[in-house]
Amino acid sequence: MNLFGVSYGTRIALVFNRLYPDAVRSLLLDAVAPVDMLIPAQVGLDADLAFERITAECDQTPTCQSAFPDLPAQLLQAEQRLRQTPNQLITNPLTGEQQNVTLDPRVINRLLRSALYSRTLRQVIPLAISEASKGRWQVLAGIADVLSPDASANDLSLGMMASVLTATDDAEESDEEAPSDNIAVSLLLTLPGMTEDIADAILDWLDEDEEPRPFGAEVEYYSTLPTPYVPKNGPVLSVEELLLVRGVTPTLLFGADANRNGVLDADEQQRFGVTVETAGSLGWAAYLTVHGAEASKRRDGSFRVNVNQDDLELLYEELSEALENDDYATFVAAYRIAGQSNSTMALLSGDSGGGGQAEVAGRWTADLMSEFDLSGGGGTSLTQVLDLVGATVTVGNGDNAKSYSSPFSEDIIAMGLYMPILMDTLTTQEVEVMPGRINLNECPAELLYGIPLLPEEAVEGILETRDVNSDDPNRQFETWPLVEGLVTLDEMRLLTPLVTCGGDVFRAQVVGYFEKSGVSSRAEVIVDATTVNPKIVLWRDLSHLGRGFDLSVLGSRSFTGLEGGTTEESGLGN
Repeated sequence: MNLFGVSYGTRIALVFNRLYPDAVRSLLLDAVAPVDMLIPAQVGLDADLAFERITAECDQTPTCQSAFPDLPAQLLQAEQRLRQTPNQLITNPLTGEQQNVTLDPRVINRLLRSALYSRTLRQVIPLAISEASKGRWQVLAGIADVLSPDASANDLSLGMMASVLTATDDAEESDEEAPSDNIAVSLLLTLPGMTEDIADAILDWLDEDEEPRPFGAEVEYYSTLPTPYVPKNGPVLSVEELLLVRGVTPTLLFGADANRNGVLDADEQQRFGVTVETAGSLGWAAYLTVHGAEASKRRDGSFRVNVNQDDLELLYEELSEALENDDYATFVAAYRIAGQSNSTMALLSGDSGGGGQAEVAGRWTADLMSEFDLSGGGGTSLTQVLDLVGATVTVGNGDNAKSYSSPFSEDIIAMGLYMPILMDTLTTQEVEVMPGRINLNECPAELLYGIPLLPEEAVEGILETRDVNSDDPNRQFETWPLVEGLVTLDEMRLLTPLVTCGGDVFRAQVVGYFEKSGVSSRAEVIVDATTVNPKIVLWRDLSHLGRGFDLSVLGSRSFTGLEGGTTEESGLGN
């Protein structure tokens, strides 16, 4: 085989050559992305550098500088236009028909980054930005058409790309935080009004080191303020603490929600000139929390079974009792000894399991368990529960080795039956409480769009179909987009560490008031229910911000229509 790879494609070629050297006759690599390079960490930086070169070239060319005097400012204007008015009327470059489309500010950045790859299209970038800043999107539409005249034929599998990059990045230990940093920046940048400067400053405030990010701020900045202080460099105790971060203002953090009741009241709309449709009208506080947590428990309150525990005999006993299915329980136990995952990440990294590759002889059944000795422990661990889906277990050695396929097949109909059992019963960590994740069923749309490598069509499908009141058992777990065909198995494996369908920390505002006098008291309480006895982790008085809610919302205990038609209100409290 003759392999030709360009950019990200060189990574695939290198990995293929490592796995199957005898199958490669020649290898041609253009713009090499070696395995010691964290590609996602470089994408944004490289795009910024390329854009800076274009603006520098334009500034040095009199005719370009005269026509497009400030490209960065015009790009910001274009993005701001879309934030204010995402619905735009655009003429289809192919048909000439006018169409109403909804554009996201990120669309501009994606198109421009893709156009940077083309010597021809990069020459049109200044014009495209200038026109977009004036609300004319035709040049960008033309770029989109050139880049992808047939989206169905030219789509790159982002799930596969993410799997390859995640599995093959051989960066040093000092760079291991880069992927999570990229995710954090991506999610922060989805918040209305967020900039890269503020996002980096927030992460610098939270991280333990004193090394500023490219656009961030550490003690060197805060020590120069009129009233100097040092960054937290650790977890914050409340969202309000972010007001100490460079660039964060009360308007950005709370928007028009002056009384902090979490809704946009009529007087707030009038005072700030916003509506419920205005992006960021409730500020970043509507998207952020510092108290998220999930108990690693089943729906019945018992703890999940840790499939990575050392004692396989005890594991098998617990699995038999919890799963109530011999095929399921024996397969999981046997997987710990001789299992192989079919995940793209595991296959590319060469860490797919402890058993060798062998001919698939059929589907796993419980009677095959007699071939294994559980007393010796297991050499194969699971990264996540979804490793069991589509996996195999090898029985025997050498020429007598045979593989048997998982009872947890990749068939969507079958998933709908076994997935609630797996996700409710099993875990891969010996922990009682897990950090909070993004709730698929309730989170704002902006956060879903900000999850890296989650396809936009999948986000749209989730937003259209999610229902917090659904009685479908699959909807109780983060794997429901997989079961309903919205994402692939490899995409779901990437998403699982980030998303959930529930949590065990709750926030409430408690209001006490007298109906006639108007006297009131309001407090905010956050309750952690991850333990048997829930505990209050935060209580604060909000009385200085007013009652917060109209009586029509809180309810009234006043009564009318008694004898004589009188109304008794004095002394009445709630």
